[in-house]
Amino acid sequence: MRSCDQLFREEILRAHGASPFGSIILMRPVPILLAAWIAILLSVALCLFLILGKYTPKVRVTGQIVPVGGAIRAVAPQFGRIVTAHVHEGAAVTIGQVIYELSSERNTENRNIDTRINAALVEKQKLLDQEQLMQVAQLTRLEQALGERRRLSQAGLTRFDQEILLQQNRVANITKVLARYRSLREEGFVSELQLIQYESEQGEQLGRLQTLERAKLDALRDLRQIDADTEQLRSQIVIGNLQARRARSDLEHEVAEQSARARIQVLAPATGRITALSAVMGESVGAGAVLATVIPADCVLEAHLMAPSRAIGFVSTGQSVRLRVAAFPYQKFGQIHGTVGNVELSPSSSGALSQVTEPMYRITVQLARQSVDGLGRQHQFKAGMAVEADMRQEPRRLINWLFDPILSAAKDYAS
Repeated sequence: MRSCDQLFREEILRAHGASPFGSIILMRPVPILLAAWIAILLSVALCLFLILGKYTPKVRVTGQIVPVGGAIRAVAPQFGRIVTAHVHEGAAVTIGQVIYELSSERNTENRNIDTRINAALVEKQKLLDQEQLMQVAQLTRLEQALGERRRLSQAGLTRFDQEILLQQNRVANITKVLARYRSLREEGFVSELQLIQYESEQGEQLGRLQTLERAKLDALRDLRQIDADTEQLRSQIVIGNLQARRARSDLEHEVAEQSARARIQVLAPATGRITALSAVMGESVGAGAVLATVIPADCVLEAHLMAPSRAIGFVSTGQSVRLRVAAFPYQKFGQIHGTVGNVELSPSSSGALSQVTEPMYRITVQLARQSVDGLGRQHQFKAGMAVEADMRQEPRRLINWLFDPILSAAKDYAS
């Protein structure tokens, strides 16, 4: 029969005995109550942050710096080949100054077309001069002939006046003699035949006087006709001179047009500084091709930003903007302050944006300064510099930003 000590195994007895390493004690680093309060406070703080905190999303837009009113482009008036360049990049120009000269000479297999046209115009000029000389000579001869006719007619009128005066004297004398013979015939001193002879002589003299007066009237009529023909001839001379001047003016216009087609000048559209020269010597350019851009003198620069339709809804005039100029890293030169001056109401239709599927709106930003300070001097902005900016959108509370997608999804599911 086993003893009482043998009722338990030796391992159990050793476990209830004294351990050489001492007893096990469980440690609590933080009181449970304090930890609970800290968790509650953090939860309250998080709720307050979600309720009171706000978040303003931003959309990055890009653009460039342009002169106020836009740069002025110099374009080719017609097709031609560049033969002379009178300016270089950055040169100062005045309005009307020649920038380029173009040549539009045309050639065929046998001969230069413009040379043939010029020769034809020269020949036309010679023919026009000859025609004018012949016309002047003809009109001069006619004028001389009318002048001679007038001189002869005037001389004939003078002779008629003299003959009429003499004939009037003869009529007056024969009338006196006839009156004397009538008195003598009543007294019986002369015969009836003699009286008849003197009466016949009086009628004959009166007929001659009337004939002279009619001839004088015809001569006066001829003189008036000569004067009218002379006046008409003078009018023809004036009209001929005007027609010759008009023909010469038309010819000069054709010559000028031909010269303009052969040598075309591209002029500066404004006073300023030349930039963006896009043509080289010998290059052929089409009508309307942009050859250079003129930045007006003393112009103020502004930024034109292109914003997509999804970012334009909360952009308004007067909104503050911070711009970053690509040519001047903002980490070193800082950002440029600006103010939105205008927001276009319709999408831009410029050719540069025609390939963009999303409508783009132009935002005009007025710059607070026209240069940046760096490396001990001022660096002026230049037209065409690329810029970017972050446009602020609708400010939203964090709790709305967190739960609005969930609520929206719930409404969509309910509908």
